[in-house]
Amino acid sequence: MIEVHLWLREELARLRENVDSYLDGHGERPRELRAHCLAFCSALTRHHTGEDDGGFPVLAERFPALRPVLEELKRDHRTVTDTLLRLEELLGAPDQAGTSEA
Repeated sequence: MIEVHLWLREELARLRENVDSYLDGHGERPRELRAHCLAFCSALTRHHTGEDDGGFPVLAERFPALRPVLEELKRDHRTVTDTLLRLEELLGAPDQAGTSEA
């Protein structure tokens, strides 16, 4: 679990650098950022779902004292999910990229 969290944090830091670079006038085009961001969000959602539905119940059963912490992490995961959904709405569907209405 620690290795996955470290990898996700590294990916998020890389994405932040890309966004900062783009906003400064350098770096990837927005379409590439959209694809990267959506891929990252998808991986993060799968990871959180695995923890919430798989890992956390096992840990809670084995270590009851962790239940309050695990519940707090689940709440954090829901907050992240809500944020990611709003981000996806802002980015629009991938098939809408580069299209404009006449």
